[in-house]
Amino acid sequence: MDPSTRRRRQPPSDLPTSSSSSLEPYTKIDKPGRSGGKEEEDKNKGLGWFLPVLALGMLRYMSATSNILHDCDEVFNYWEPLHYLLYNSGFQTWEYSSQFALRSYLYINFHELVGLPASWIFGDEKVRVFYAVRLFLGLISVFADATLVVALSRKYGKRLASYALAMLCLTSGCFFASTSFLPSSFSMYAMSLSSGLFLLEKPALAVFVAVLGVVLGWPFSILAFLPVTLYSLTKKFKETFVTGIITSLFLLVSQLFC
Repeated sequence: MDPSTRRRRQPPSDLPTSSSSSLEPYTKIDKPGRSGGKEEEDKNKGLGWFLPVLALGMLRYMSATSNILHDCDEVFNYWEPLHYLLYNSGFQTWEYSSQFALRSYLYINFHELVGLPASWIFGDEKVRVFYAVRLFLGLISVFADATLVVALSRKYGKRLASYALAMLCLTSGCFFASTSFLPSSFSMYAMSLSSGLFLLEKPALAVFVAVLGVVLGWPFSILAFLPVTLYSLTKKFKETFVTGIITSLFLLVSQLFC
């Protein structure tokens, strides 16, 4: 073949293409039956309240009716003083004695909201009063954890909320602590509720619940509440700061009389 008749092969860029769209990168939005607007709508919708309340409610009921008392501190520092407040009899540990006064009755008085009416209704059937208080603790846990799950679903989508719901339902620690009559359990409720309120763009209420968890519950939990409190202050400083100060002063003054 005559060299003069040879033709140079066209580079890939010179090859004819049927359409320029075939060279564009493929995205998830291009999948059939899927659109970005639909995904955004599902994310905004999130999980409803029914599923978290139902799942958590059943498991917290099981905890209230079958969970044992794991800690002697729960018996002698909380159940016995509550029994004293309800029936004028019960053991007193040295922390509650007037000589030392290391503990306040304010946290225990909070449980009188259910224990006192239950003692009027059931009388000397103290086992029913015991379970009434436990069911009350389980109900608080359901409300706090369900708020967190719903807030996660609205903020980050159903998948993350479903993972959180599964862990809250299936972990042994949540099962045991959800109905334990302990300040650390109360701080756990407050941590879930405060985090959920923060994700729902309610910083003042988040700080209000955080103060309850620290002052009324377990003081050492302040380290866990610190990030939520600081972020809430950056959202609405004046409203959040005033709410935290008023709540703290009210609880601290209340402890002087309990």
